[in-house]
Amino acid sequence: MRGLAAIAALGLTLLAAGAGQADPIGEAARHFERGELLYEQGRYDDAVKEFTRANQLASHWATAFNIARCHDNLGALGKALHHYRKALEMTREPAKRADIQRHISRIERRPVGLLVTTAPPGASITVDGRARSEPRLTPALLELTPGEHVLLLRLKGHQLAAARVVVAVGQKQEIRQTLQPLQPASAPARVAPRRCPPLPRRPRPLVDAERLHLHLHLLSAVTWTDNSALTAGPGVQLHGTYRRVVFGASFLAFITGHRALDPALVRDSNTYDREGFRRLIIEGHGGYMIPWRSVYFYATASMGLMVDRGVFAGITGAEDDYVREWFALVWGLGGGMEIKATRWLSFGTALRFGMGHGDRARLDPDRVDPTKSPKFDFEDADETHHFPFGIFWMSVTFHL
Repeated sequence: MRGLAAIAALGLTLLAAGAGQADPIGEAARHFERGELLYEQGRYDDAVKEFTRANQLASHWATAFNIARCHDNLGALGKALHHYRKALEMTREPAKRADIQRHISRIERRPVGLLVTTAPPGASITVDGRARSEPRLTPALLELTPGEHVLLLRLKGHQLAAARVVVAVGQKQEIRQTLQPLQPASAPARVAPRRCPPLPRRPRPLVDAERLHLHLHLLSAVTWTDNSALTAGPGVQLHGTYRRVVFGASFLAFITGHRALDPALVRDSNTYDREGFRRLIIEGHGGYMIPWRSVYFYATASMGLMVDRGVFAGITGAEDDYVREWFALVWGLGGGMEIKATRWLSFGTALRFGMGHGDRARLDPDRVDPTKSPKFDFEDADETHHFPFGIFWMSVTFHL
């Protein structure tokens, strides 16, 4: 009250100084005095009326200041702030302006209540992007400093809502916000995955040495032994290849009909002919293969059995044709090549030389058996003979 009394005394002095000049000034002074007395008694409602009347008759910063103080005590902060600012505009004295500014700052820093409601209720409130939301959910009364604020309202199942509000001193403020529910998310359209174009496949070589392959050979072969001419015949061979290994078996048949024997073998060529001859060769073989593009070369070692059967006629003194069969174990070394035309067909050739061991017989004109022929005879079957042989063939091969 001391500050108020000092200001009031100053105001009365100024008013009294001008009382002799005009009657309104004197009237304003009287209202000012009554307002002072009422203020001292705590009758702020009546005091503000007297100060207001005095200010209407003679406007002065001290009167505006007293009006502001009355509203301040009554809790009408908005009106008090208005009159404080008006008093600040009316004076230029630094000390007085500083005192008035302290009152303005005090009111401006004072929190103002703001009622926040939402539909539906229960939303959390975040003020000005703070790290934590307010402790109470809507509806809630917030105390905010005067000025502009941004509120974020969150409720599960609803869209985030933002509200801008300007809080003013001395006003009862309320903000109502309707929260919109979230729309159910529609299923995303299925987009067919983009497929990269397939990489061009590396063409498989015609000769694939990495897997097991079976080869069926149809043979056209020629055989030769030490004491017989070339003999042709068909054959068949089945063999397999795996990586670089070759293995399999073959069967050759050489069959001829009537043939006159070489005169050098007998004393009288007119008395001896061969009516028929059959040679069968069965062998198993194994070896190594070298592929190159559509061709592969191979080398093999073989072992098997050779069977010869001859029918002879025209022997003098013999009642029936003479039949002679002999057997021999044969082995050989050789090689060949195949040229693939397609993946299932190829053509090939092979050559093999070897030795035979067995009761291979030959005509011996120096040894005569009177019971069979007075002219010549064969060597004894119990005697083992060794003879060379060779086989050459061409083949058509089917790949199974």
